[in-house]
Amino acid sequence: MSWKTVPVNSIALRLAGLFMLVALAVFLLIGAALYRQVDRSLDLLPAAELDARYSVLESTLKRFGTHEHWLKVSNKLNLLSEEDRRIRFWAVSSDPQFEYGKPSEQIRAFAAGAEGMRDLRLNGSPYPYKMLVSELPPLAQRPALRFIIGIDTETFWQAQHSLLVA
Repeated sequence: MSWKTVPVNSIALRLAGLFMLVALAVFLLIGAALYRQVDRSLDLLPAAELDARYSVLESTLKRFGTHEHWLKVSNKLNLLSEEDRRIRFWAVSSDPQFEYGKPSEQIRAFAAGAEGMRDLRLNGSPYPYKMLVSELPPLAQRPALRFIIGIDTETFWQAQHSLLVA
């Protein structure tokens, strides 16, 4: 039997069409659910990476408050910045000797806000940075400062876009 011989009002034709619509709906629902789950996971990755980096640095930052120690901290931050170009560090303080990363006015204003995880679109960047802001209390010679770790989210956005296209 060929399609040319099947009448238009045939139950077989109607059932085939219905089957195609149901299959399409099932595939779309499964695809949307998978995409939504991956989307949530990709949102968690930058925050988890920042938390991990900060937990490694936290004891070093809080241990001493001398100029000599801050030079060692600066050298360590330089090495970490060279290791992974997506990660950036800033320290904002009332004493320029205890600053790091040459914070711009935009970073200074951001640092003055609430502590915790927030997004910031830096000048000239098409994708936002996920930023972790923490406050370090004064210690010895070091005044209180705001320490910021940021990660460029471009690779995460690109992965999300690739998954959407797929």
